[in-house]
Amino acid sequence: MSANTSSTSPSASAAAPAPIAKYKLVFLGDQSVGKTSIITRFMYDSFDKNYQSTIGIDFLSKTMYLEGDRSLRLQLWDTAGQERFRSLIPSYIRDSSVAVVVYDISSKLYSSYCLFVFHYILPDYSSLSIFVSIPLSI
Repeated sequence: MSANTSSTSPSASAAAPAPIAKYKLVFLGDQSVGKTSIITRFMYDSFDKNYQSTIGIDFLSKTMYLEGDRSLRLQLWDTAGQERFRSLIPSYIRDSSVAVVVYDISSKLYSSYCLFVFHYILPDYSSLSIFVSIPLSI
């Protein structure tokens, strides 16, 4: 018998880890309001002064370890804010736990985007557990 052979017995094995809860967070907002910057700060604790427009959607995932051997996985969906991508918003929101709407209160255009999201998109998605609105002044 090889020295590398091991056996597992109920007393020797650790308890199975609890399944990781998954939450989908979709960031919505007009272009250049700071959605990507908020996500970058959360994910990497950094800020990039160079602006790069999101094309379509970017997807990031972060596992957070909490007290008591609990963990959760956040799926962050960074949506493009250009008007040509607005028709895709309903498919992005589908099965989301959280919708985060980011807007610039100093812009006259923020009200039209918020009206679009609040009145035409979000009411159809009762699956959302949490709705967050982040007003920024850029």
